[in-house]
Parts: sequence; structure tokens; C-alpha cells
Amino acid sequence: MAFDFEKMYVIVGTRSDAEILLSYIDILVDSLYGLDSKSFESVAGKLPEDKIALTVLAEIKKVPEGERMNYLRELKDSVKSCETMKLAVAVDLSRELIDEILEEVKKRWKNIIVDFEIVPEIVGGARISWRGRYWVKTLYDKI
Repeated sequence: MAFDFEKMYVIVGTRSDAEILLSYIDILVDSLYGLDSKSFESVAGKLPEDKIALTVLAEIKKVPEGERMNYLRELKDSVKSCETMKLAVAVDLSRELIDEILEEVKKRWKNIIVDFEIVPEIVGGARISWRGRYWVKTLYDKI
């Protein structure tokens, strides 16, 4: 059973989100090696109740117990195979603005994780690097 990549893509848009998801996957994989058959459920119950954890747990509970390890490995590989678009901005962006940016990115491309970086020297605007290309639209570069 393959992970619904579209669903994963909705919950994982930033590098930070991807790192959180990968850490949850590692925790869940480790729980599957436990000797106690309740180990997975016990560990799953202790994950934070955030959007990423809740989505992954809802999806993995649909997977037969014997297939969960492969399912988690496939999910981990899917996350790691995403391209990274680097976006440097002058200030820490609100989650609302990040979500708006991710929505626009997702309209155009799939399998991309945006790595937001704060670079105060930019002053305003952004620097984007992706697939070996570099775009600069900053106030600093216009001064």
C-alpha cells in the first residue's frame, strides 16, 4: 500500500515540516522493532497532536500491521526524494504567509519542499534558488 503522496505534500511543505515528519517516522519504525505487540500503539499515542503526526497516524492505521515497516520506509524515501527550493527572506514569516507561498508553489510544482531562511541583509523581497538557478528580487540588491 503506497502512501498518498498528495496527502503528505499537503502536510509537508517546508524543510522544517519534513524534518518533523522524518523524526516521527524514525520513532514509529523503532517502535515496530519492539518485542511488545502494543509497542507501536503505545509510541503512536505519545506523539504530539499536530497536523503532521495526526495525518501520518491516520494513514498508517489503515495499513496492515505486517506492512507498516515497508510503508514507513516508502514514506521516508518519498520525503527524502523531494526537491528543495531555497527561499531567503529578511524576516521571520507568519505561518499564514508561509502557507500562502506554499500554496502558490504547489500550484506550479509537485514534490517540492521549501527551505525558508532568514537573511536580514535582504531588507525586503526574496532570494530563490532551485534546480541550480538563482533569482534575486530584494531591496538590498536595488540599493
